[in-house]
Amino acid sequence: MTGLSWILRKFTMNPENLFGEADTVAGCGSIEHDLVDMCVETEKCRHLLNKVAWLYDRNDAESKKYSSVVKLAIPESAIKALNRSIDILGGYGYMRDQGLEGALRDVRITSIYEGTSKIQKNAISKILY
Repeated sequence: MTGLSWILRKFTMNPENLFGEADTVAGCGSIEHDLVDMCVETEKCRHLLNKVAWLYDRNDAESKKYSSVVKLAIPESAIKALNRSIDILGGYGYMRDQGLEGALRDVRITSIYEGTSKIQKNAISKILY
């Protein structure tokens, strides 16, 4: 479960646990903006991944460049979204039983397995120039 879906589920089930008088997440404007930003990032990554799959299925030469872009963009976006989720929840986000700290750890190691961001940037720059 992603940080965004966990937060949405948690807040819609019992928002007063974390926000006192707020009836909904919409009652906390800055948090609502963070959730929108995470949703936009998720959709951008989803569309980028679909483009890579579409190019790969057609044996397009551009698929190599875009696969490196995906390997760079998705882990970085996931790390940003999880960090925002933890920031929103404060100390509650660091608790092991919530799963966010484990998800962040998993995403971080995945980005290392796929090659660090700098290596992906080098690969993309060689293709571009």
